[in-house]
Amino acid sequence: MPVNITPCGFWKAPTERPTRITADGPSNILMVQNRRGPYTPYSGALTARRALGNRARLVMLE
Repeated sequence: MPVNITPCGFWKAPTERPTRITADGPSNILMVQNRRGPYTPYSGALTARRALGNRARLVMLE
């Protein structure tokens, strides 16, 4: 995992503000998450799902 992070240390600050996740927008979002994924924690998927409100569905794979 740390092999791919080297370029990040040389990136300039973002030119755009981060996207804010809200419950507004289309309701056709399908999220697929692995409970034990090393790069994307399950807790982060749950947080994103709550932020999206009723417009998204989360499928968790063991």
